[in-house]
Amino acid sequence: MLFLLTGSAEPFAYLYKLNTHSKPVRVDDKARRGSRQRLEGHSDRVYAVATHPTEIKACTAGADGSIRLWHIPSAGRLLKGGF
Repeated sequence: MLFLLTGSAEPFAYLYKLNTHSKPVRVDDKARRGSRQRLEGHSDRVYAVATHPTEIKACTAGADGSIRLWHIPSAGRLLKGGF
C-alpha cells in the first residue's frame, strides 16, 4: 500500500491510501483510485508536510504556527499536537 500526504488551504491535511494497479486509473473511478482520510488538528491552512524515512509517521505544519505528528497506519491518529 502506498500513501500520499498533502496540505491544503483548509485547516486539514489529507492522507490518501493509493491502490497499486498495473492499469491506468481514471480520476472518477472511485473503486480503484484509493481512499482519502482527512487529518484534523490545525486551526488554519496546512502549509507543509513531511514523512519519516524509516517509520510510518508524518508531520504537518500550519499557518496557525503549530506542528502536528501523525501515525499513518492508524488512519492518521494524532500523536503529538501543539508544538
